[in-house]
Amino acid sequence: MGEDRALELWRSGVYDFDLILVTEDGRLLATAGIADRFRPDDSAGYAYEIVS
Repeated sequence: MGEDRALELWRSGVYDFDLILVTEDGRLLATAGIADRFRPDDSAGYAYEIVS
């Protein structure tokens, strides 16, 4: 599906869900609704981003 389409689906509001994406370029994206329950592991090497 890819990052853009996944975020588009999440933002559409058609479905009610939170999202964690790991991208090929080493980023981990978490939606604001789950970010407070997600604990990043700094040793994993990902750049963490909260999306809204």
